[in-house]
Amino acid sequence: MRKQSKSYMAAETISAEAKTETIEKVCDKMNESHLESTIKVFRSAYYPRKSYRPFSDHFQLLELQQLNGVDMGLHSKCSATEIINHVADKMKKRITQQILNTAGKISVLIDESTCPGAKSALIVYLNSENSKEHVPNSLFLDLIELPDQTSATILQALLNCLNQNGFCDDYLKDNLVAFASDGASVMLGKQSGRKVSQYYSLALHEPQDLISCK
Repeated sequence: MRKQSKSYMAAETISAEAKTETIEKVCDKMNESHLESTIKVFRSAYYPRKSYRPFSDHFQLLELQQLNGVDMGLHSKCSATEIINHVADKMKKRITQQILNTAGKISVLIDESTCPGAKSALIVYLNSENSKEHVPNSLFLDLIELPDQTSATILQALLNCLNQNGFCDDYLKDNLVAFASDGASVMLGKQSGRKVSQYYSLALHEPQDLISCK
């Protein structure tokens, strides 16, 4: 092949471009652009929820920014729910890890509720120390669907919830200072069977305070 031929010169150009890693640089730029648009979508999803606005505001906010010439990348009307769930999960893990790192004292507040569809759920709150220098904060921990409303089921669901969020039994025995519930019969033991607070005491030894709000 002659060095002056078009084929030779084209091959030389391709070889030179390959040495400069052009494809890798293009991919890096594409990834960077995709990451920037993803960050914008996440921020846009977080803003309505922080302001207690409905999820429908997210898609409208994205359309407004697109009209203003902002590249928002690919998104859908259902993406807000998934984004908020992801952000909430990360925030909850960060807070619970802060509690564990400081060996903060915690109190547990639960409330059992039944929705119109006859499904029972357990709402779990924590009042906890994130730092030894600040006052305790209240934290919504989880919403758990219950197969039934017995004391044993509620207790097992509660212990599983606490364990899954990093609060093992040994930690609870050392740092659980209070347990509070509402005045439902399953919590107070008005009907047959033991109340949840009694089961809780047997499972984790006696917390410093057991409170039932009638």
